[in-house]
Amino acid sequence: MIPPELMYKSIRQEILDQKKCQFNLFGASVTVTAAILAYSAASSVGPIVFIPPVVLNMLATLLILDKATSIQRMVGYLQLMESEFDSHTWKWEYHLREFRKTRSRHKGFEGYRRHHYVI
Repeated sequence: MIPPELMYKSIRQEILDQKKCQFNLFGASVTVTAAILAYSAASSVGPIVFIPPVVLNMLATLLILDKATSIQRMVGYLQLMESEFDSHTWKWEYHLREFRKTRSRHKGFEGYRRHHYVI
């Protein structure tokens, strides 16, 4: 079993990594969109050139929002850990699996989103 202090630090680090990934996705989306639009301005390409940036930005937005949902779950768990640190046995993977079981009855199974920690 992972000690709670190490679990807390690893979840905090994962939150920071997720936020960094969100900003990288946004930056890449803006960069590729600017490159495509600059190319289309320099050449005589038709209006079809505007479709890839729209699709790319929509996919990037969906990924960013999905990561925001994951961050929200982790922040909520850390808030519970901070308020009641000594009163529970903290098991991030177990609690996440139980949460997803109750959710899977309503919206579909989310077992593919499990996180694996390497120690």
